[in-house]
Amino acid sequence: MTRDSFVAFMAAEKKGKSWILMDAAIRAARQGCNTVLFQAGDMTENQMLRRMVIYAAQRPDQERYCKDLWIPILDCKRHQQDKCEDKRRQPQPYIDPILETSSPTWDDLIMAADIFRKHSPCRNCPAIQGSVWLQKQKNVQPLAKEEVEREMRTFQQKHLKGRLRLSTHPNETLCVTAMKALLDLWERTEH
Repeated sequence: MTRDSFVAFMAAEKKGKSWILMDAAIRAARQGCNTVLFQAGDMTENQMLRRMVIYAAQRPDQERYCKDLWIPILDCKRHQQDKCEDKRRQPQPYIDPILETSSPTWDDLIMAADIFRKHSPCRNCPAIQGSVWLQKQKNVQPLAKEEVEREMRTFQQKHLKGRLRLSTHPNETLCVTAMKALLDLWERTEH
């Protein structure tokens, strides 16, 4: 994506389009681009802001989503299979390879992470062969109502600095002409 880009994602319902667009918009704003996120359809402005707060806090706001999670992180296949001789290699407390298969299943990874708890993923050398390792994230406390406003304010000041605007519209009410008109209006009122 570059400046002056128009990005849209098309997919069936409940496939993560809104989340991907929100993530892309926040990343663009963090990189210094003035960004507008046009939300047309299934969410109100408050629902979208709620998602942004959850994104900013890296914590859910509901108890049911606060269970232990397995987080995939980058590791080197050569390190996992004990085939790396590089002196920059992360120390490995285990003598035998922790993963012998080159394409482990999710269950294989969970079992290996449970058994080899002291394994430290390695990404220290340029010859890395990307592989997945799982790290257990303990359950967290859900966001309290008092934290929501504080998190959003901190996120705005620290990362976005006024570079991200959210424009929410009901289904089938937004067109390119309306978007251009809104962008022109904002440009005239700000300068």
